[in-house]
Amino acid sequence: MLRALSDCIKEGMNLEDVKVILKGKKDILSMYPEYKKIPILKNYILLIKGEISYEKIHKLRNIFEDIIKTFQESSKKVKKLEILEKELETILRANEIFFSGEGSLDDFFLFLRNKKYVLIENNKVILNKGIDEFSVTTSLGKLKKVEEFSTSFGKGETYALKVGMYQIIVQSENKTLDPFLKKVLKSRLMWLNKIYYEKYQYSVDELTGLYTRKKFLNDLPMFKGKSCILINLKNFRFINEIYSPHIGDKVLHEFGHILKKNSKSENVYRIFGDKFAIVFNNDIQSINFYRNIVKYLQTGLKVFHEVLNEYVSVNIQTKYIIVRKIDSNFLERSMIAFKKTAYQDKDLIFYEDTIMPQIEKELSSLEIIQKAIETDKVVPAFQKIVNINDGSTYFEALMRIKSGRKVYLPGDFLTPAKETGLYPKLSNIIFDKVVEVIKNTGKRISINIELTDILRKNFIDYTIMKIKRSGISPDNVVFELTETEDMGQMIKYAQDVLFSLKKAGFWISIDDFGSGYSNFSYLTQLPIDIIKIDGSLIKNLEKNKKNLLIVKSIISMSKLLNIKTVAEFVHSKETYRIVEKLGVDYVQGYYIEKPKFKL
Repeated sequence: MLRALSDCIKEGMNLEDVKVILKGKKDILSMYPEYKKIPILKNYILLIKGEISYEKIHKLRNIFEDIIKTFQESSKKVKKLEILEKELETILRANEIFFSGEGSLDDFFLFLRNKKYVLIENNKVILNKGIDEFSVTTSLGKLKKVEEFSTSFGKGETYALKVGMYQIIVQSENKTLDPFLKKVLKSRLMWLNKIYYEKYQYSVDELTGLYTRKKFLNDLPMFKGKSCILINLKNFRFINEIYSPHIGDKVLHEFGHILKKNSKSENVYRIFGDKFAIVFNNDIQSINFYRNIVKYLQTGLKVFHEVLNEYVSVNIQTKYIIVRKIDSNFLERSMIAFKKTAYQDKDLIFYEDTIMPQIEKELSSLEIIQKAIETDKVVPAFQKIVNINDGSTYFEALMRIKSGRKVYLPGDFLTPAKETGLYPKLSNIIFDKVVEVIKNTGKRISINIELTDILRKNFIDYTIMKIKRSGISPDNVVFELTETEDMGQMIKYAQDVLFSLKKAGFWISIDDFGSGYSNFSYLTQLPIDIIKIDGSLIKNLEKNKKNLLIVKSIISMSKLLNIKTVAEFVHSKETYRIVEKLGVDYVQGYYIEKPKFKL
């Protein structure tokens, strides 16, 4: 501007002889009749006094056009600064009101007063200032893929942002949203997120937005008498391994959202990693929710895969426990039930109908076990095992509990004994009593042991010391290891113990071989002398051709490896003849002899 004025002076103009006025100011124009009137730009008139050449008029016109344009641009900048200053004052005032505790969320977003916007907290709309449902749903769908996006429409803009538990969608209809306000919005959501977690850090799960186990336990007293459904994602470990933990987290987040949406309950909790709880007023609501959610999940669960840049459908396998009326012990008992193999084939369990009767039975068994230990009623029963070829025998020691005239079998008490830590005590009692029987009779006897037995720190030392002190030969002791599903994982730990026992002169046998966990690699990795073929394969040999082929292959493989075989559950002459023809070495079962307490 200064440069333009300088150019006027150079042209020999007296600045008092030059005026610039707005068009439409006729009263002002009438005051300067002797001035030449020259239009400039759209809205201005240049007034020049005296005679002047057309060349100078042209130059002066250009000079004053530059002056006016510079002034207009400066005015716009000043106006924008004034707007930003007002916005900043509004933001600071909103801060002061909100954090003093006197204001609401409306005050916190006071600077958006002329715009439409919606605020979502933990997947729930908590503030909507004029945005239609379709726009909200569409924008939230996009926010599942990205943290922030902007879409133009006409002269306006839709802007959406996600920070932690919050999403905000803003529509500015006549112009685009100022970058300064976008930064303020991000700051707003960061503040809200911080406040949210400081307020609910022990109550709200960060990943799913559901309540935590700690809050569930705190809330339980007020839920007494209400109904609850517990949900376990059975295949979550598989999802993590196949898709990655990142996708696993997305599945948990989306699953939590689905539970919240479909249950319409305010009491939805993530109580363990892949386990959830929802509280309803009654069991009818719990049952209805179960039916609906099973149908809903049939098509899988869709999450966005960033690497593939597309949605993937993840198959969800769930297990449910419905508690008709909440009591103080249901949670711990139900969590145990989720893990029990007895319930693996059931997707829905009713706590009162299935778990409670089983618990009562186990508590009764526990009393029987404790009393039996105190009164020396844990005893071995012996069942004969006969060599088909030469008639030689040895015996299997079977754990029993005597209570008056009643005799309890392992199926009645073994599970509660293991769960309460009493099994090692029972195992030691039987071992000690069998050693005494061997000492008194000179018979070879097989003693059942489990992986938990041989992995105990003092097992080897205790066993060898006991045998040495008794004076019996290790050759008269067969350790019969029961095959379980943990065998494959634990075999490397069991190897050293079993080889030590073999080196000390004991026999090693594998019980229940072929029961479902079998791996023929055991036969080469462990020092096995005898395989006992599972009774479930033997007892239906005359009717089941598939079982016949399995047993035949086990016997054939064992002969090649110089391992003896025992057929259990030989209950009839017909079964005896079949296994004899197949080439089994030993037979055991009621057809041979029932278990007895004395040899």
